[in-house]
Amino acid sequence: MLSRELGLPVINTASAGDTTAEALAAISDAVWIKIPRLVIVLLGGNDFLRQVARQETQKNLEEIVQRIQAQGAMVAIAGVKLGLFTDEYGLDL
Repeated sequence: MLSRELGLPVINTASAGDTTAEALAAISDAVWIKIPRLVIVLLGGNDFLRQVARQETQKNLEEIVQRIQAQGAMVAIAGVKLGLFTDEYGLDL
């Protein structure tokens, strides 16, 4: 839908169930082959479900953002609030 709305190609390199650590390990292979101008990051929910420490999740997200920016791409961090959990897991980047 995003590709149709933007009139631009959109490539989803994520795998369902990825944690921030898994995404961090895969980012160079999955993303840089595509030479993106913008990378949308929507991660952290699976870390929460697997009870990964909040600090580890934040550290991984910060590293993901730094790697994306180092390649010259813009980063958009997306978040989902379901109303089921408190904002305790919200991240400040």
